[in-house]
Amino acid sequence: MKVVIADLCGTLILENTTHGYLASLPFSPYLVARNRLLRSRLGQMANRLAGRDFAREQLVRSLRGWSIEELTKSAQSYVQAAMAERISVPVRDALLEARRNGSRIYLATSSLQPIAEAVVQMLALDGYIATTLEFDRSGRCTGKILNDVTANKWRTLCRTFPEIRSAEITVYTDNPEDTDLKQVAKVFHYLGR
Repeated sequence: MKVVIADLCGTLILENTTHGYLASLPFSPYLVARNRLLRSRLGQMANRLAGRDFAREQLVRSLRGWSIEELTKSAQSYVQAAMAERISVPVRDALLEARRNGSRIYLATSSLQPIAEAVVQMLALDGYIATTLEFDRSGRCTGKILNDVTANKWRTLCRTFPEIRSAEITVYTDNPEDTDLKQVAKVFHYLGR
């Protein structure tokens, strides 16, 4: 079996999709201004000082109280626009060609699950792993990350899709942290700078 694994942010869609998605949501003026600061150099400095992705944690807090339905619908709108305006045509074409040749195609992204689901639906991919959000019993986002796949993509893929363990793997990514995917790939396309 042949499997192609593609990253999303900067690889298939040429932007940070979590940032782009959150920027597309109708937040209050306060949250719009706060989130803009978190996506700026100030957020990068906060990350360095905290020793973790503090800005991302704070951005995700903006989703507190949103229903899964609202997040899914807004992710579909965002992905439709992003695929029309900021898609990497060579990567998209490589994925479609691999599909025509019988490969299974998986998205492995640290972006948020509603975004990954929308991409998988739009391109008819075989599956995905993504950062999952926490929801309360009523289906409202708590504003917290339940499971972050950053730097843990291969293990998460194998847990979710065990059949890929013995597959011939091709990877497309711009992410230098995807070393776990690089180690298992027969063909590794690094698209970073």
